[in-house]
Amino acid sequence: MSKINAAAVVATFGAAITSETAHAVFTPGTEVIFQPVTKRGFNVQAGAKATVGPKGVYVGDYRGTEFVDIIWSNFPSQSNGGYYPQDFQPVVEAEPVAQAPKGPAEPTAPMTKAVLELLRRKGAITQMEAQGVLRCRALPRRIADLKALGHNIVRELKVDPTGQRYARYHLAFAA
Repeated sequence: MSKINAAAVVATFGAAITSETAHAVFTPGTEVIFQPVTKRGFNVQAGAKATVGPKGVYVGDYRGTEFVDIIWSNFPSQSNGGYYPQDFQPVVEAEPVAQAPKGPAEPTAPMTKAVLELLRRKGAITQMEAQGVLRCRALPRRIADLKALGHNIVRELKVDPTGQRYARYHLAFAA
């Protein structure tokens, strides 16, 4: 099924599809969305998807009224065939939005900022260093905050000469 570029449709035809623009928009195989404007009895709800049939747009009566050949693949209760072009809009392909590469977010809390700055300066930090240098009494919580923001911090468990266990946190850089 073919899809149509949204910007091209709006730039060329405006927001509404008219019988004059229908030939360019409703080519066979184009996926369309049902948006009823005319007052006829329909068995499908607005927003249903259909496909333009092999006839595309054609003149269907002696007055020269144009119709779109519609094939309903998911709605057997609705008849395939000719419908007014005004009742359909093409399915438009959204233009991809360029996204900046995501890196870790910068913290906003003052103590979390200070811990990150110390980690960047020294490369590693312990609870005792955080208490002495930053007056931070909750280093594991600040580390958890930094990890939640996307920073890659690794915990290394160590034992000092007296047998006391402690954690040393390293700021790991992506390779």
